[in-house]
Amino acid sequence: MAEIPPIEWLAPWHSADEEEGDDDYRAAWEEELALECSPEHQLYGLSVRMLGQRRGCDTAVFALADGRVAQVHLTWIEDMETDPRFPASGIYDSVQQWIDEEMIPDHKDWAKLNRKDAGSDEER
Repeated sequence: MAEIPPIEWLAPWHSADEEEGDDDYRAAWEEELALECSPEHQLYGLSVRMLGQRRGCDTAVFALADGRVAQVHLTWIEDMETDPRFPASGIYDSVQQWIDEEMIPDHKDWAKLNRKDAGSDEER
């Protein structure tokens, strides 16, 4: 597995290392990904390591052996998907590309929603 630089996680994303029993947690996500990918899926048969997860949904980011990363939304059907579009996934050339194109915009959207929610609580 290629060396992955340290990631400064931004909410709602968090490191897989933050989970209690993180090796079991990580292994469950990695096993489900392998199970769901049909031979036609772009991640089929690739070696992966879970890096982190988006809180509140079934989306995670995985390191690939060649240094790329994949963001994947698992379906948790506990079986192989018949449609190669699932699990939905995107592959990025580097962790930095994923951070710039996915995590930072997601964080900004999440922060806006949480500011709105906090403001509506204060008005009550």
